[in-house]
Amino acid sequence: MVLRDTVRETRANDERMESCPRFDECDAPKCPLDENADVRVFIPGEPECTARKGARYRVGGTSLETLGLTSKEYASMLNWYGSREAVIHALSKKYGKGVVS
Repeated sequence: MVLRDTVRETRANDERMESCPRFDECDAPKCPLDENADVRVFIPGEPECTARKGARYRVGGTSLETLGLTSKEYASMLNWYGSREAVIHALSKKYGKGVVS
């Protein structure tokens, strides 16, 4: 059970998701740019995010725990690079600087 207090709906969160280049045609119930993505419900078969990793990183950047990546992408990169700072460095090198909180 998810406690209502764990979800923080904010205008800044909405604006970040609206900044995604795929926002207007997106129907995904879990957005990697949503700071509450970990408490959102996803049912197999529902649409998934189709925005490119670089676009999500540039929009979400370091303002999000997962840097605008999906949980799987972030976990994989963290496992590969060993630290959040190293992941940020790799993403910045490949995609340019993401949003800094």
